[in-house]
Amino acid sequence: MKTDIGGDNAPFTAEEGAQTAVYLATLADGGAQGQFFAEMRKFGSPIQLQW
Repeated sequence: MKTDIGGDNAPFTAEEGAQTAVYLATLADGGAQGQFFAEMRKFGSPIQLQW
């Protein structure tokens, strides 16, 4: 994230980095659980990782 720690060359702003967490935190009951997700970026929803 583009913060004091991440520096200006980081790929995302703090607001962009928070999008995935906000999306997942506001899912309806019964939404995604027990899975790993990556950045939302431009996809409109998080990318589910195949771990």
